[in-house]
Amino acid sequence: MVGNFSLGEKMKTIKLKVDGREVEGIVVNKLKSKKRKRKVGNKEYEWVEYFIFMYVPKGWADKKLVLIGLD
Repeated sequence: MVGNFSLGEKMKTIKLKVDGREVEGIVVNKLKSKKRKRKVGNKEYEWVEYFIFMYVPKGWADKKLVLIGLD
């Protein structure tokens, strides 16, 4: 388990095979959302923006990361 969260929550890790080699990944099960507004001229637009905010181990700082949707 990795992660450093204010709620004492640890993120689960999983092993995946990518291009024939085994790599470690982090399971993200919480998305954050923020309601956004923008006014352009006389029109006002509203939408909801979803994003992931997470801390990764220092060793992952220079690695490429992939986001895969799981059901």
